[in-house]
Formats: sequence, structure tokens, C-alpha cells
Amino acid sequence: MMSLKIMFRSSRFVTGFILVMIVVLYAVFYPLINRENPKADRVENPLYKQTDRLRTALTDEDYETAKEEIEALSQTDDETLQDVLAQVNTALETGRITKALSGSKQVKKTNPLYNEFEKLRITLGFDESIPADESAARAELEKLTVHHNNVLAAAELLQSGETEELETLAEEDELLQEELKPILEADPSAWAEAAGELIENHEKTFKWVQEIGVRLDTESNEEPLKALSAIQKTLLVPKDSPPSRDYPLGTDSFSRNIILEMAYGARLSLFVGVLAGIIATIIGLILGLYAGFKGGIVDNVITTLTNTFIVIPSMVILILISVALGQVKSGWITGLIIGLTSWPWTARAVRAQTTSLRHRDHVNMARITGYGTAHIIITEIMPYIASYIVMAFILQVASGIMMEATIAILGLGDPTSISLGRMINWAMQYEAVRSGRWWEFVPVALCITFVTFGLYMMNSGMDEVFNPKIRS
Repeated sequence: MMSLKIMFRSSRFVTGFILVMIVVLYAVFYPLINRENPKADRVENPLYKQTDRLRTALTDEDYETAKEEIEALSQTDDETLQDVLAQVNTALETGRITKALSGSKQVKKTNPLYNEFEKLRITLGFDESIPADESAARAELEKLTVHHNNVLAAAELLQSGETEELETLAEEDELLQEELKPILEADPSAWAEAAGELIENHEKTFKWVQEIGVRLDTESNEEPLKALSAIQKTLLVPKDSPPSRDYPLGTDSFSRNIILEMAYGARLSLFVGVLAGIIATIIGLILGLYAGFKGGIVDNVITTLTNTFIVIPSMVILILISVALGQVKSGWITGLIIGLTSWPWTARAVRAQTTSLRHRDHVNMARITGYGTAHIIITEIMPYIASYIVMAFILQVASGIMMEATIAILGLGDPTSISLGRMINWAMQYEAVRSGRWWEFVPVALCITFVTFGLYMMNSGMDEVFNPKIRS
């Protein structure tokens, strides 16, 4: 407790501690506040929830409720919503006409009544320059219905051979007159067959006349739902967008929220750094204490092993192992690899400290008393180098974070995970640096700087407190 109070008297230690805690608190608590998926590139559209009841009413063809919902939603102060509601309202009013027009387009040019249907299409708004007129369309449908009845009557007369009333029918219906002319000019023996063909052709056409009439009389939800579909359930977040109110640190090339992504990245980087620091410190501490205390051949063997690892750059070993493992890795494996390649400096420094303590009076007294090696190391030596062990651990954590960032920037490691180094790798890969999209890499670089510089400041502050030479 006294040591902690002494450490917090050091301005360097306090400064470093504050910097580290800023990153730690941000990494731990921000994801708890913002529960979104850091890898998500879509956000829920709040307007979709507001229009849910309207969508249900239209789907169930409950048009009265739909109109009530439109009236209620029209009070909402949102331009996008108001534009869509206007389109839905218009579609409700004109949906029947739109479906009727679709039916009128089914009659082909080879049909003898094509021109009559052309007039019907115009009344239904086929020509955008001429507004649709429902009453005119119904009048055209009535004409086609009368004509159909006249055709049936004329065909019956032709089949019976009683043609005296044909002239009367033809006078009342000019279109019928044109259709009967080639039949009457033919041999009378062929009239019955021609009448049958006439009826067959007109029955097919009249089905569409009836269908169009039904469509005009029936409310349709097809067009209103199509208009309402403009309000999507989720919206694609704009990629590479600069900082804004919704995205304080902007978005990256994957349309991800950088402030949230960076919090998860800091979590992984801190986890890897701490794990690597624990492993490297434990290995270095065990080997350094044992070599320094035992001396002789044991010391020579461990020192040779340590020097061998120091001569070979740990980054080279780390890269080779990462390449050998491929991309099937996790934070645990990355931290383990870094820890297993970062222990030599700790082992060498701890050995030097232990060597200076092994012939002290209290250590010799413990030997004479008959205590074993492990007991002496733990009770007589470790308390004297405890502060140094903590300092070594802090440096190992900082080194682990930097090494994880380095291999991630190089494109090694797990490509599916989010870490601070991986985010810088993405920024480089998608040319954020060259394009001047600073928000994709500057905040991440500052986050790495904060935590590593803070750890080094803590180490320097502890050295300032516990190192007699500096303190004096």
C-alpha cells in the first residue's frame, strides 16, 4: 500500500496511468453503452418502425385503418416520411386505375378491337401528358360491353340465317358493321362458321373487359406497398464518411462505425498485450531467477539460450510463426506467440538482479537454515525485485501491444478480428492514407500511442521512485 502511495507521487506515473486508464475505460465501457455489432454495415431505419402499422393494414387490405394511419403519421415532422406518405396516399387513390391500365395493355395489336382498347388506355393514363379519367374509362368499358352484346346477337342471327335485323344492329354499332362486312360478302354457307369464330375471338377479348371493370371496382394494395417500400427496414451506412453527429469518428471503407470498431480493437489489443506480458514475464522471471540463484552450469546453459533468442530478432520469429500458422488464429494464440518470443530481455535482467542478491546475508542465512531453492527464491529474493518485476511486466505489455499492431499492419493474424493494427492495415489497404481520409487511421494511431506511451511513462515513473540512483 505504501509503495502505491509512493508511485502516485510521481507525476510521470500518474500521467501514464491516466493515459492508460482512458483507453481501458473506453475499451471496456463504450461497447456496453453502444450495443451495436462493430462489424455491422447497416443500421435500423427508425421510420420503418413508425410505419409498421400502416404496412400491416395495407398487407391485410384494411384500407380504412390504412387511411387512419396515414392521417396520424402525417403529423410527424420528417420530410422523407411525408414524401413517402404522399406517394402512398396517391397510390391508394390511383391504384385501381394503375391495375386497370395494366390489364388494358394485355390486348395485342392483332386484336380487331385494339384501337378501341387504345382509347381505353388513354382514359386510364397511358399517355402521361393526359391525366387519367375514371368516368371516361368506365364509359369506354360500357361501349365495349355493348359492342360485345351486339356481336353475340349478330352471330346468333348469322347462325340462324335470319339476317334481316343485321342492318339495324350494324347501324347502331359502326365497329360491328366493319366486322360483319367481310362475312356478309362471303358465301352464305360460310356465315355460321364465321359467326363461331367471331364469338370465340370476342369472348377472349371480353374477359379482359370484365377484368378491367373488376380492377376499377377493387381497391389495390400493390402500388401503396410498393411506394411504402421506399422506407427500408435497414439502411446501408455511407462508407468513408467523415465525422458527424451520428458517427463521431466517421465510418471506414466497410461502412462501420469507427468509434465503436476502435473500442473493440482496443479490447483485443489490450488483451493480447496483457496476455503476452504475463507469459513473457513468467517465463523470463522463472529462468532469470533460477539461473541467477543457481549459477554454474545451469546459469551458463540458460544464459546461452537467452542470448541465442536475443540474437535472433523476436519480430522475425513472430512473423515466421504467423505465416506458418496461416490465418487460423485468435487473440489467445497471438498473445501466446508474442509471449513465447519476448521473454529473453526479462530473463537476462532478472538474472542480473538475482545474481547481485544471491550472496546477501539473509539469503545465506536461509541456506544455512535448510530451506529449499524455491522457498529461498520466493521469500528471500523476489520481494527485493518485486518493483522491478512489475516494471518488466509493464514493458512487456507495451511491447506486446506494439508487436500485435505490427503483425496486424503487415496483414498477418486473424483477418476476421478487429484490432487496432488491423484497422490501420485496412486504412492502408483501401488507400485512406493516400486519399486523406484521416479519421480512418489517425484516431487509431493515437489510441495505440496513448496506451503504449502511458505504459512507458508508468514504467519511467516507477523507475524514478524505486531506482536509488535516479532518486538521489
